[in-house]
Amino acid sequence: MSPVTRLAITILTLAVLAACASDPRKAEPRALNDQAHAERIVFQSYTTRGITATNSDQSRLPKEARLVDAFRALQVLARRPDIDGQRIGITGYSFGGIVALQSSSLDVATALGDGLQFAAHMPVYPQCIAWYEDLRYTNAPVHIVSGELDDYTPAAPCERYTRELREHGYDVRISVYPGVEHGFVGNIHDQYCADCVNMSQCGRILIDEDGNGRYVRADGSVITTGNGWSEFYRKFFAACATRGATVDGDPDARDRLLHDTVAFFHASL
Repeated sequence: MSPVTRLAITILTLAVLAACASDPRKAEPRALNDQAHAERIVFQSYTTRGITATNSDQSRLPKEARLVDAFRALQVLARRPDIDGQRIGITGYSFGGIVALQSSSLDVATALGDGLQFAAHMPVYPQCIAWYEDLRYTNAPVHIVSGELDDYTPAAPCERYTRELREHGYDVRISVYPGVEHGFVGNIHDQYCADCVNMSQCGRILIDEDGNGRYVRADGSVITTGNGWSEFYRKFFAACATRGATVDGDPDARDRLLHDTVAFFHASL
C-alpha cells in the first residue's frame, strides 16, 4: 500500500509538542513519517513569546496558554484539504506531555476545539497532579509513558490517574519504563537540574467544569485561581514545590518509545 501521505483521502497527522526547553528535535516525528505514514507537525509555544525555557519558572507560560496553542494548531491542520480532521493525534514530552494529556478533557476540548477533538493522545513523562473534578473526557485513546525512576514527574500519580479513568470506562493505559529517569528521550546524560521546579511532593490540583483550579495546602487552607493561573501557580509552588530533578537520556528507552509511539498512532488514527 502506498504511504498515506500520497493518498487523496486522508493523511494521518500528529501534532508534536516540545518539552520545557524550546528544542523540538526528536527522532519520533521523523519515524512517524517513515514508519506510520503520518505527517507530523512539530510546534512549541516558546519562541514567539520570547521564552527559551520554563524549567525554573513555569508561571512564565501557563499550561492554559499551551492548551490554547494546541487546539489552534488542531484547527489549522483540520482546515487543510489534504488532512482528515478526525484523525489528528497529539504527543508531547514533560510540560508538552501535560498538554497532550489534558487536551483529552471533554470540557477543554469543548471550550477550545471549535467542534474538533484530538483523536489520540500520547503524553510522555507528564505531570499527573492536575485533575478535572467531573472526570469527563473524550473517548479518544490515551497512552501515558512514564519512567520508573523519574523524580521530576513521577509515575505513581499517573498510575493512579490511569486506574481511576479506566474505572470510569475510558481507554487509558500507562507504560512505566523500568530503570529510567526524566528526559530519557533526550541526549542529556545524568544531569542534575538544580533550578528545576519539582512538584513531585504536591497533591492534586482540582479543576472544575468552568476551568477554575484549587489546591488544598497541608494546613487546610485553599489556593484558588481567583486572581488568575499565574498567581495560582506562584502560590502553589511556594506551598509544596521544591527545586532539583535528574535528567538522563537512555538510548534503549528512546528506541522503545519510538516503537511504542509509532505503534500507538498507527493503531489509533
